[in-house]
Amino acid sequence: METVEDRVKSRLATAVFATCVLLVVVVAGRGLAQAWSLAPDLGHGWALPWLLGWLLWERLDGTSPEKTRAAPDWRAWAGLAGGVAVFAGTRLFLEPFPLWPTLLWMQAVLVYGFALAAAGLAGGRSWVRALAGPLALVFTAVPWPTVVENALLHPLREGLAYGVAEVLNFVNVPAFAEGATIRVTGGPVGVDEACGGMRSLQASLMIAWFAGELARMRAGRRVLLLGCAALAAVAGNFLRAAVLTWLTDAGGVELFNSWHDPAGYLALGCTLIVVVVLGWCWRDRTGTRKAGIVDAAAAGKPVLSWAQAAWALVALTVVLGAEAGVRAWFASGQVRLATAPRWAVAWPAGADQFKTYELTSAAKEMLRPDVFTSVSWRTADGGDRAGYYIAWERGSGARNVPFLHSPEVCLPSVGNDLAWRGGPVEVSPGDGLTLPFEVYEFRQHGRLKHVFRVVWDPDEGRAAAPMESDAGLQTWLSRQWADVAGRRIRVRIQVLALAVNGATDRAEAERVFREEIARLVKTNGH
Repeated sequence: METVEDRVKSRLATAVFATCVLLVVVVAGRGLAQAWSLAPDLGHGWALPWLLGWLLWERLDGTSPEKTRAAPDWRAWAGLAGGVAVFAGTRLFLEPFPLWPTLLWMQAVLVYGFALAAAGLAGGRSWVRALAGPLALVFTAVPWPTVVENALLHPLREGLAYGVAEVLNFVNVPAFAEGATIRVTGGPVGVDEACGGMRSLQASLMIAWFAGELARMRAGRRVLLLGCAALAAVAGNFLRAAVLTWLTDAGGVELFNSWHDPAGYLALGCTLIVVVVLGWCWRDRTGTRKAGIVDAAAAGKPVLSWAQAAWALVALTVVLGAEAGVRAWFASGQVRLATAPRWAVAWPAGADQFKTYELTSAAKEMLRPDVFTSVSWRTADGGDRAGYYIAWERGSGARNVPFLHSPEVCLPSVGNDLAWRGGPVEVSPGDGLTLPFEVYEFRQHGRLKHVFRVVWDPDEGRAAAPMESDAGLQTWLSRQWADVAGRRIRVRIQVLALAVNGATDRAEAERVFREEIARLVKTNGH
């Protein structure tokens, strides 16, 4: 016969078990939360805790646990040990590379597996069966694997661009598509910008999975709902791209920027409404899908032993230890100070027709710079100049962003054709500083435009280099490991670009560039 003291001990063990499991999920899920903050396409991930909490409460409230006090066996302890080892390894790399898709999927699998293991220890197989579906919602809040991005999403964006161009031509709006860019009279429109990176696709799949679990749909209906959600997201993005391109043709880039975000929210809202309505219409009305679910009043609560609580407590201890070790490893690294002098840019604010330009909301969301200036002006001899300066002072985004958004990527989208790329052109503004600039030559309506650009790592005191496209897996991994081994989590990058318009050839463009850069770049000693 169970005494009052036994009941108190069991309840205390249950409370310790539940608290430790919750904390392990929170700590282990930190990598996912960091990705939700950094990647615009993953912002819907912040809805995951609320949706998942709703589903877990609904399932556990009416699912009777198996009354057992069995201690965790060797499989539970071995699984815990292996999971923590993998968690520590992934966290070590996710700290400097928080948007690495493969590692984020591994973290999601670890969280999912741990939660199911805890459910099995607390409520037996009935809880595992009841929670397997709802917990899988976590996989809708991780970035697309690279293979899916390349094989599915990139062709989908190009297909949308060609489809929008055909529709606009049908309604007498001249348009043609180049890759994922639609060209109209008012300017080019990139499907990546007009469709917000297809972020509503993943958000729609999350809501569809949630609706299927909440309504306890049969497998066939769930698959159909997921397919309809994907089609609704694609249709919503197609309409958004068509409307924004039409607005660009009518009012130019300014009108596009003013409608970019409202059109995106409207498309996402309409898509989610379609998914919710379909989920409601296809919900199970017979109650046959509730086999194994009992009345909430009759459902017992799990009664746990201290052996089970000890398993959860050990899990929390080692996960916290791994997290603390990762943070201590990177915190112990000293920021390497470059021996080269620091430099800054002083734009000629008093020049004729001097103008400054702000980042659009879409570009700001994509680049996330700490410093951004973009200007244009006219020289005393009538030459047109333009330039921009971008700096990232913290975080890890600067490892890739400066190379993803280079002149050869951006300028063709506004009607410039890349004719030649060369360099480096080295300039020495003073104090022993040497900046190597890449050179891009573009043609637009028969006129030459030369762009000189440097991507500088101030901590290393040298130009930053992107990973070569043909680099092998071993080379790529060794470069990632170099940052981990070097405890380098914060990356600072400076980017300076100067455009010389109207030069007759490369020699004249370089001569003008050297004259301008000597006036613009200031070192510590000047």
